[in-house]
Amino acid sequence: MAWRVLGPVEVTDGQSGLIPLGGPKQVAVLALLLANAGRAVDTDVLVDQLWPDRPPEAGRKTVQAYVARLRRSLVEGGVPDQIRSTAAGYVLEPDPTDTDAARFERLIARARPVIETDPEAASTSFGEALGLWRGRPFENAHPTPMLDLEAARLSELRLVALEGHAESEIRAGRAWAVVAELRALVDDNPLREHSWTLLVLALYQSGRQAEALRAVGEIRLLLREELGVDPSRELRDAERAVLDHDAALDPPRRARGDGVPSQPRGRRKLGVVLAGAVVGIALIVGASLAVTAGGRDEGPRIGVRHLVPPGSTAAVAAGGAIWVLVPDASELVVFDPLSGERTVVSLAHRPSTLTAGLGSVWVASEADGHLLKFDARTQQLEREAGGLDLRGAVLAVGRDAVWVVRERRDAFVRIDPDDLTATPVDFSSRFPPVLPSVVADGDLLWGSNADIGRIMWLDPVGGEFGFAGDPRLGVHAARSVTASAGSVWFSQPTNGSISRVDAASGEVATTTEVGMQSGSGFWRLRQPYELAAGPGG
Repeated sequence: MAWRVLGPVEVTDGQSGLIPLGGPKQVAVLALLLANAGRAVDTDVLVDQLWPDRPPEAGRKTVQAYVARLRRSLVEGGVPDQIRSTAAGYVLEPDPTDTDAARFERLIARARPVIETDPEAASTSFGEALGLWRGRPFENAHPTPMLDLEAARLSELRLVALEGHAESEIRAGRAWAVVAELRALVDDNPLREHSWTLLVLALYQSGRQAEALRAVGEIRLLLREELGVDPSRELRDAERAVLDHDAALDPPRRARGDGVPSQPRGRRKLGVVLAGAVVGIALIVGASLAVTAGGRDEGPRIGVRHLVPPGSTAAVAAGGAIWVLVPDASELVVFDPLSGERTVVSLAHRPSTLTAGLGSVWVASEADGHLLKFDARTQQLEREAGGLDLRGAVLAVGRDAVWVVRERRDAFVRIDPDDLTATPVDFSSRFPPVLPSVVADGDLLWGSNADIGRIMWLDPVGGEFGFAGDPRLGVHAARSVTASAGSVWFSQPTNGSISRVDAASGEVATTTEVGMQSGSGFWRLRQPYELAAGPGG
């Protein structure tokens, strides 16, 4: 039996072939359970994922019907029923050896530590991992935000495996065999500098010095035009080694007659040239991009980037630092946006969302109903309030209050920033929902309207609201909204872009692509999910 998600979602019994899984939404339910294997998924979460725009009234019953049909199909196909009901939803507990994604990750984890010491073994493991890949993950499932994120993570791991396989082949003396695949890799991912470094070394070891230097010039020009930066130290070191005909770049000698490979001349120095490989093949699941706002009529440009921890879900700028929320670890990771130096703040309650303002960072725990107030400069907990209804809540800090906006139309709560007392605000029912993101700018709240795919503004004092920008932004439209210096910014993951709304006129002023698209039209590498505005960027 096997569960497969690296391509179309498929289940096989190992004998009679594929088991019918139903339509795209029913397949998406199974895919969401597989993506969270071993962890319970609430039925409400499944509903929100399948219908993020406007869930139907019978959404829960429909999901329950999908699960019942999946169970019946699995049992009729000879597969043990591994979907277990919980108090709030469902959990799928497949054998890890039966899941292609889990095997894919294990093979990569096995290969990474031995690239330098045993390149033959590393190449074999990377090759096996890549052999499991059948296309875009969850290809036949109805698209959902959660599956998009998991597909992006797995796609990034595939790039890790491609680079690892190429480096292993280079270290094993078969550089000529990976030139074509590296060229295809940089064509599809033109800003991936480690891939360019490997291409330069592979070309040089294949006796193509001129092409190796031309490749360096190609990526140097691209980096300056796209980002305004110079190549990385790793790439510059490779260029210098090629120019110097450094013996460290010579291909390994053939194995001796006793079957033990001889140590190639300069092998240790080749490790120095490829020192960036350790970072280059890290299990990257996300990155923070520092985006310069630019002038009023200019689009943003990426300045620097940092890796963020696995499982990060939100970020804010406060106290001269970037605060990143890691719910599964119950942590805040605080890092300097320029140097990347970071500290970890442990939390007693599992966090669900955060925001910043009035000199503080505010963290909500949906499960426990706690609101935490941290000093943005000292990173110390100042005050804590419990007993709040924070289910599905997002936070926004205004001129003199913290606002809790929940999923229900009447669920606006004003929090006093000093003593954290909560006061419900009775707005008219004509206020549409404004999830999944809300930000305060002066006396106004700006949010992404999940029902109609629009950016909207709300005056919580005067009771008025309106819509910004045109046209409609789509199903996954504004994933995150933030505000800075008279502008409201929102991210659009499915379009791979960031847009700026002029807060005074309510018009979209600029839209800039920061995503990278593969040939299949699937956005990967840089999907702009969370935004955080700070001074100058």
